[in-house]
Amino acid sequence: MRDWIFVTSSRAKLVEAERILGRRLIQHDLDLPEIQALDLETVISAKAQLAYDALGGAPVIVEDTGLFIECWKGLPGALVRWFEETVGPAGICSMLQGFADRSARAQTIVAAYDGSLEVFSGEVRGQIAQAPRGDQGFGWDTIFIPEGETRTFAEMASEEKDRLSMRRKAFFDFASAERRTGEMRNAEMRNAKLQSDSE
Repeated sequence: MRDWIFVTSSRAKLVEAERILGRRLIQHDLDLPEIQALDLETVISAKAQLAYDALGGAPVIVEDTGLFIECWKGLPGALVRWFEETVGPAGICSMLQGFADRSARAQTIVAAYDGSLEVFSGEVRGQIAQAPRGDQGFGWDTIFIPEGETRTFAEMASEEKDRLSMRRKAFFDFASAERRTGEMRNAEMRNAKLQSDSE
């Protein structure tokens, strides 16, 4: 796998990505402007281009996760960070009081940019808890209960969360694409060497 720079200011995201991928990543914290949109792919695609340009054309990966609450027609979506900073996970739960449908989906998009963009997505359906629970993880892990579970991500050991998480799905797809690309490069180099040796 080539050396990608993971552009994130979140130590927790770095640790989780390294744990999922089973390898160390180069981290770079950049203060990038983030376009405001509900669509996660729009946000992350722009962020990847900005990171690539800011690092002088070095290959970068960026990641963003959104929380899409059904009864709010997809809010907060990619804007979940601002909900966390203003009302917090407990505030999100409070604002859902009176809504019978607490279903939600969590989506992570990993974008790899090296002059061309590749996007990898992972999604998990679930419910928003009545109140925050647990002390593991980060962000809104305390309020998201993945489908088929009774515990929030924050009530699970990291290995359990990784097995179910949207971030794992997105990073696994990224790693699979990297392996295929590496295999293709190796095959091209072998073919070029064979051709050169036969001349």
